[in-house]
Amino acid sequence: MTGIPVCATIALAADARLVTQPLLVRGTQLQHLYDTLTVLADRGHVAAFRIGSVQPAVTPDRLLQTLGHILGRAEVDSAGRAKPSYYLPPAHILPVGAFRPDRDGVPVSHGRLLGPGFALFAIPSSDGEKGLVLPGMSGRWFIAARTAGG
Repeated sequence: MTGIPVCATIALAADARLVTQPLLVRGTQLQHLYDTLTVLADRGHVAAFRIGSVQPAVTPDRLLQTLGHILGRAEVDSAGRAKPSYYLPPAHILPVGAFRPDRDGVPVSHGRLLGPGFALFAIPSSDGEKGLVLPGMSGRWFIAARTAGG
């Protein structure tokens, strides 16, 4: 079977699970897939999706090398020699927009999960070691959610 190799990544709205699937598309299949995923997003089932070119596979060493460029080689090498003190449970990723100050100056982001809209509010942490780091914002933050109607 001939076709164009692409990769589809879909973030499901129900549980923010990511589904990634390499595909071989022919003719109008790509447009049909795009249209179908757009309708599913409009109905609240898909939070986000991307259809792009297939990237060549890399080895775990190559991935660690890339992380070394981002985080520092010494940090990644040190982590590779250490044993974790605990194991992280599987994570869910929930795509939301960037946090921006609202009219009260509180950083807010918006998203959608299972249809209803919600807002995420960033609350400044008074402890420099607790909370999350938000891109483009100084300090650490706690995150609280509220549905659009609440």
